Amino acid sequence: MPQPSRNSLLLATLLCMAFVLSCPLAAHTAQGQDAPLFSRDLTTLRVGYFQAPPHAYQLASGQAAGAAVEMLVRHVAPEMQISIEMAGPYPFARLLNDFESRGLDAILMLSKTPERETHFVYPTHPFGTITAALAVRNSNPMSAYVSGTRFDSKRVGTVRGAWMPADFLHSGARFEPTTGESATVLNLQKLVNDRVEIVFCPDTCILIQSINQLSLDNEVRVIPMPEATGNLYTVFGRHLPKDIINRYDAALRKVLAVTSYQKLKQKHLQSLTPPLSLNQ
Repeated sequence: MPQPSRNSLLLATLLCMAFVLSCPLAAHTAQGQDAPLFSRDLTTLRVGYFQAPPHAYQLASGQAAGAAVEMLVRHVAPEMQISIEMAGPYPFARLLNDFESRGLDAILMLSKTPERETHFVYPTHPFGTITAALAVRNSNPMSAYVSGTRFDSKRVGTVRGAWMPADFLHSGARFEPTTGESATVLNLQKLVNDRVEIVFCPDTCILIQSINQLSLDNEVRVIPMPEATGNLYTVFGRHLPKDIINRYDAALRKVLAVTSYQKLKQKHLQSLTPPLSLNQ
């Protein structure tokens, strides 16, 4: 049997090396920045939420409900021709962590901060607004909040990771963040047990509903923070195609022309037991 020549062996070796060296390059290209992070059907978005009645809460059946849930699932999603899978409720901090690990496609409700804008894609339009408030015991002499008020060394219960107005953040208060599915409720329990002196909540509606849930109307007062306002957005993961956010913006504009988020909030406040009023 004839032996292969030296030249033919060298040629075969070079061809093998070329094939082996080309494999990592091909894998790198497939996983480059322009390639999708994962492949799945984007006719359904998985949206995470946290307990924030009347915006979002869980029914006894396990189903998600609330004004923000209704706005997205019943009004915006059909205009987008997309389905929504609600996931939660999660503690607020855990929800953010699950989002960043790409377990979720969107967060139902989030205010905007510069830090969050580096992690999430915000649509052009908010779907609603919030106004912050404080809760104090009736024995507390504080009667009103004015921007710039000092709270030196006052113990203030907050929700870990929640938005806070800049002047209050730098007011000298000693913030004690709480985690959990019902962090505002936990903070109010701390208040009546003298573990904190003040409770901060980024949304007056959530604070009022939590006070009502605990039947603390005769023990606790709400102090509005009229200058501490923010917008509410449904935010999206950076792994989603830009078309999804564009479709959401177009659908939301159309919905807001005929649907009032304020009225949806009032509707869900009234559906809670006992019913509440935004004017309370």
